[in-house]
Amino acid sequence: MGEASRLWEASLGQLQMQLTKANYDTWLRDTKGLSFDGDKCVVEVPSDFAREWLNSKLKGAAMKTVSDLVGNPVDVSFVVSSGNGRVNGRPASPAPDAAAPPQQARRPRAGLLSRLTFEAFVVSDANRFASTAALAVAEDPGQAYNPLFLYGGLGQGKTHLLHAIGNVSATRGLNVLYASSDQFVRDFVVGIQRGEDDFRHKYRTLDVLLLDDFQFLVGKEKTEEEFLHTFNALMTGERQIVVSCDRTPKLLGSLSERLRTRLEGGLCVEVKPPDQRLREEFLRKRMDDKGVTMSGEVISYLSSHFKISIRELESAYNQVVALSGLTRRPITIELAMEATSGLASPNNRSLPSCDRVIGVVCRYFGVTLEQLESPSREKRLTYARQVAMLLMRDDCQQPLARIGKLLGQRDHSTVLHGANKISAAEAGDQQVRYDLHELRQVLTQPVKQSA
Repeated sequence: MGEASRLWEASLGQLQMQLTKANYDTWLRDTKGLSFDGDKCVVEVPSDFAREWLNSKLKGAAMKTVSDLVGNPVDVSFVVSSGNGRVNGRPASPAPDAAAPPQQARRPRAGLLSRLTFEAFVVSDANRFASTAALAVAEDPGQAYNPLFLYGGLGQGKTHLLHAIGNVSATRGLNVLYASSDQFVRDFVVGIQRGEDDFRHKYRTLDVLLLDDFQFLVGKEKTEEEFLHTFNALMTGERQIVVSCDRTPKLLGSLSERLRTRLEGGLCVEVKPPDQRLREEFLRKRMDDKGVTMSGEVISYLSSHFKISIRELESAYNQVVALSGLTRRPITIELAMEATSGLASPNNRSLPSCDRVIGVVCRYFGVTLEQLESPSREKRLTYARQVAMLLMRDDCQQPLARIGKLLGQRDHSTVLHGANKISAAEAGDQQVRYDLHELRQVLTQPVKQSA
């Protein structure tokens, strides 16, 4: 890997943490570092549209990120492959095989990333069920598990599986579309402005629809209604629908009941957070793909310090590889610690304070401190109070007596009972698991300091 590629991969690791997943996947994921001469970095992008968007929306952030990594001001420019095998005078990536079957040429892989395949997906007990279900759908679309609903936290591999299904389907000449919920909404709005026939033709004539981040579509009444009609049209034609979301249909509070029951009528599978084996295997696969060498000690350090998601782990890996390449130093445990010292790993953060936990819990559940401290046994207050007990016990590592004092002078046995109740419920109750995940995501973010 050249210096430009290493530098841009490290920059992507930083930019990925600043953007929404939809924007990162749409505009940055398929970009490549072409050249770097000390004060200018040239980046290849897949289209003129992408270049225009990046120049207008992201050039400043890209320049700052690259400059911070290098240590001096760097200009970033975006260039597009000219289609004749060269990019601004440079050799470009090989063109697709001209001998491909005519049917495939008529079926572009709309929105799909070719590198996100089943072969590139690392499988462990955390995602085996989801991976197996996705492969079954890819092998027999419209018949096996329709619709397939994948749910789980950020960066767990849901988007990868959607693209993997799409890539298999596209090679068979099927009409496939990958779209984020934001894109679906945008297409629908444009369709209303221009006449809905184009929108309906685009979505209702598909063989396979892959819709990502469904939670962002919920609550938009007219868009939900249009998706319901699209859903019904595709299902009637025995065409495949795959949806990803951050929670189960049952937990999408404002989702219409008609749409909820249809989504629940297929197969709902959780993509769980990566376990230790998955994290280590992911690192080894990245190393093999890029020809990088890391010791077992470095692999252990990264996999044990960046546990929340594969996306977070990938960002840490990119930082380590980039620092090694830019400074021409071997990848040691000292270099890995230096490269990742600024990343927001939960293991490197200080413990949240009890006051912060109480504040976050109150805002999340829409209750007041006075209500948490009160003797009220109203169900929603009791639940919020017990969640706060668990977080202060496990995440703040505070003694039970102090937690009880902060929550209305309750005794330690009450705190123990409440924390244990939530801990036991977490294993089998998706709502509890989701609430704790969301709260911990907030608690692990750095606290903004006032000026």
